Amino acid sequence: MTDIALIDTNILLLVLIGSISPDEIRKHKRLGQFDVPHYEHVVEYMGLFDDIIVTPHILTETSNILRTPHSSARDARLPATFRRKLDEIGEILTPSAPSTERREFATFGLTDCVILDLLDQSTDDVTITLISSDHDLVNRARSLGHSVYNVIEEFA
Repeated sequence: MTDIALIDTNILLLVLIGSISPDEIRKHKRLGQFDVPHYEHVVEYMGLFDDIIVTPHILTETSNILRTPHSSARDARLPATFRRKLDEIGEILTPSAPSTERREFATFGLTDCVILDLLDQSTDDVTITLISSDHDLVNRARSLGHSVYNVIEEFA
């Protein structure tokens, strides 16, 4: 059995910012719901999986968020940290067109529909668990019977 963690955008952002300086987590406008213990918990939880994956869509969203300046001291380290994390996680290339056919597309958008498509690929031999803090995506994935870890709920 292989256990794979699929990391959503805000969780990847949390991991990146936290790995630079955990004290910066609360200062980042997109990470207001997190603090240092969330970061430490996520990193520990990710260690339970055989593989960690993301999609190009998640990477693009994360990269765009990171380009917004929040702290000049942190900004200089972001590109190198982003590259280093890419060496540690797997990038799953997925075509976009099939995901736009999902009924959720109009509501959830491309990135989340690609995530749902990947979760659909779980089998008896390979379990893909979504690690996210996106309430709507988490609820939809759960309603489809997927393995989901909501960082906000699980670490309350």
